Amino acid sequence: MQTPALFAITEQAKRRIESVKKEHEAKINTKVIVAIMWLDCALNNERLQSQPAIGFYDDRTEIESDISIIDGMEMVLAVSENDKVHFIGKTLDYDDSRFFIR
Repeated sequence: MQTPALFAITEQAKRRIESVKKEHEAKINTKVIVAIMWLDCALNNERLQSQPAIGFYDDRTEIESDISIIDGMEMVLAVSENDKVHFIGKTLDYDDSRFFIR
């Protein structure tokens, strides 16, 4: 389903997501849906800074109503209502080592 864009994704981030997605699909031999998550430093004893993270759902039926198409990619923004503020109206980017929001 086409929905209003919650956030944008740069070409660098899209390429990285597609690359990791293809690797994961080959590993588990099934199609997946991208999950965009938020890694909060408070939840990991501040070992890592707060940042976006990528994961996958392998059962589409569980998340069908949550799937959005953002910049041509099917994905789920898998964050709490409070964490949506990190994404709404912003841009997901990738810098050769990590995802970040700008």
